Amino acid sequence: AGAIAGAVSMLAGEYVATKSQNEVLHGEITLERRHIQYFRESELEELRGHLLNIIGICSTEQQQLSDQLVDYYKHNPEALLKV
Repeated sequence: AGAIAGAVSMLAGEYVATKSQNEVLHGEITLERRHIQYFRESELEELRGHLLNIIGICSTEQQQLSDQLVDYYKHNPEALLKV
């Protein structure tokens, strides 16, 4: 009986943790979607100035890649959520 109670307790704890994590993720996606909708240029600037450095794109290639990405994301704003 103790083992079953322990297993049920672990299951309930995992369920609550997963549900909370999913709610936080959903909230972050909703917030990012609003930022893209209302502050698109700022989001694109973040991509240009910050994210390309993080992923290791050298400075000589950043401008060309940045221009291509900005053009793509201007036509496909939902794709910014996948960055």
